[in-house]
Amino acid sequence: MNSQNDSANFNIRKKVVTGSTLSAIGGSYVILNVLWYKDYPRSSFHSFNDNNEWLQMDKAGHAFSAYTLSSIATN
Repeated sequence: MNSQNDSANFNIRKKVVTGSTLSAIGGSYVILNVLWYKDYPRSSFHSFNDNNEWLQMDKAGHAFSAYTLSSIATN
């Protein structure tokens, strides 16, 4: 009977952690959109050589963030 309670508690915890994580990710996109990118013009998806502006650092940041978040999620 105790193992059933442990299993139920784990499932509740898993749902809370998943919901919190998704909310944090969604919230970060909203915050970035409002605070960081508000002064930049909007367009559809595109790619271009950004060496004159960002020196490809945004691409490195995206790759690092994707690796770090996936590593945290799998652990």
